[in-house]
Amino acid sequence: MGQDERHRLTIEERAARRESLLHAGRDRYAALVRSLQAGRELPIGRPGGRRLRISVHPAFWTMLKIVAVAVAVYAIAVGAETLIRERRVDTWTGPDAAVTSGRTLAGCPDASRIRDDVFPSWLKIGETVYLLTDRRRPFSTVGGTRGFSDSGYRLGALRLLWIDDTEAGRAHQDAFVWQEGAIAGITYAIEPACR
Repeated sequence: MGQDERHRLTIEERAARRESLLHAGRDRYAALVRSLQAGRELPIGRPGGRRLRISVHPAFWTMLKIVAVAVAVYAIAVGAETLIRERRVDTWTGPDAAVTSGRTLAGCPDASRIRDDVFPSWLKIGETVYLLTDRRRPFSTVGGTRGFSDSGYRLGALRLLWIDDTEAGRAHQDAFVWQEGAIAGITYAIEPACR
């Protein structure tokens, strides 16, 4: 049978067929739903009333605990390192052990007033205490920059120099600390109130 011989239903014939299916007592949609249910009743309710179930892999909780422990250990280590650094007193190498430095100095609250990540907050040269200032001066090399003389004291990459081109520097009221390779150093001023 070819395509030409096939009869196309008209609109009236389609409507009549649909009407006969609806009134024949046999609802094809209801039969389909029953067979899909397989004898079980479908829950009727709002879709929003259903609970969302999330399944979490057991390894997730283990990883979460490991991360929490790692963060706690890191925080404790940083806190301990900061506490040790705050209380540590360093002795500079040089002609003798007369130069010490640190971050906090007992009996001298002004010693912690200005902070720097590289430079100590105070220097003690003999019995004289010098405090960190915010005054910086350009500096290139020891012996290559005019107006400074080397004291011979070092602490790692830090060098202690005397300032020869100012009155306070010549009187040793000011000291100068330079980090090797930097283009500037920082001035320390004497603080008679601290011992």
